[in-house]
Amino acid sequence: MTLYILGNGFDLAHKLPTAYWDFRTYLKSAHPEFLEAFEEHYDIYPSMSDEAKKEYLWNRFESNLANIDEDSIIESGTSIEMDLESGDVGIEDTLYSYFTNEYQYIQKLSVYLKEWVRTIRIRDCLPRTSKIKDNSDDLFLTFNYTATLENVYLIRPDKVIHIHGSLRDYTHDPVIGHGNKMRIDRISKKIEEAEIWVPYGEVLRHYKSKRSAINRRVRKELNEKEENRNEKVCFMNMCMVQDDKGNVLALDKVNDSYTGTTFPGGHVEQNEIFQKSIIREVWEETGLTIESPKLCGLYHWHEDGVHSVIMLYKAEKFIGELKSSEEGQVYWIPLEELKTRELATGMKYVLQILGADQVNECYMHLESEGYVGDLY
Repeated sequence: MTLYILGNGFDLAHKLPTAYWDFRTYLKSAHPEFLEAFEEHYDIYPSMSDEAKKEYLWNRFESNLANIDEDSIIESGTSIEMDLESGDVGIEDTLYSYFTNEYQYIQKLSVYLKEWVRTIRIRDCLPRTSKIKDNSDDLFLTFNYTATLENVYLIRPDKVIHIHGSLRDYTHDPVIGHGNKMRIDRISKKIEEAEIWVPYGEVLRHYKSKRSAINRRVRKELNEKEENRNEKVCFMNMCMVQDDKGNVLALDKVNDSYTGTTFPGGHVEQNEIFQKSIIREVWEETGLTIESPKLCGLYHWHEDGVHSVIMLYKAEKFIGELKSSEEGQVYWIPLEELKTRELATGMKYVLQILGADQVNECYMHLESEGYVGDLY
């Protein structure tokens, strides 16, 4: 067993545009106002040359993140008007509003980084080394956000640790770090010496009469955070039914926007068991009752605030008489011949998942040429 430790040089060797200057190019196109405000905090202005921008920030982006102009922050912090006497705006409100609005790029940076990484076209990439094999016991530690190992070399996700996060994680933003603890400690000391922090007793006295309002605000923020963890999900299913002659059961879908040759399947109903749902759907669309369907993978996407998830099954045992339904005509067809038909959207990814042992997930996302899938 070999332990591989990979950095961005691995992706660059595969001709992927993963340098931080490429990230800046994306920001300039997608979020120009954010980029200008972000660079100003590092004394970088539009009139400077690209080489100067690279030298001062982007060539060593993570290390240079710690080189923010702390003196301007401290000067701004000490000049904030606390307005304690008015009774309308308190210390917490003032600090929260000022630092949230002024330095919100800190929160947005990782969000935009994730957006950028999702635009990198890994699927066109070809393997460039024979040392990495998908059937070995090797393990991989990678600092990269991309899924090059999983998509190009078909390495199982459980063998890969993405130290800074990866595209596979749809719920958390990637980690960006500079590790410059000495500089951060020095900045913290300057802030303490500047006496920006308000004494606890003063804050307590000021808010004692407003405790209920603060509690409401805290509860609201906690509820908003909890809501951000939740999303609307639509569960669906699809099954590749095979007979003992090498044929699969195909469905020519005709009755809605999802048309073309596909496999039987549909929506999971409320309070329905997943396995019972696919058995019901296959019976409704084909007249066959399948036995012991095997869950093989997931096919999913986000659209209009809904996370749609299709569970993909295989089944080789069935009883009944084949008959078509209002969903479309069903018929037996050799698997290789099926691949030559006009397939419904995403079916080429479905066939890859159902035909491989190490690929069990496809996430669809929108690019300029339409929806494309990333396999994991």
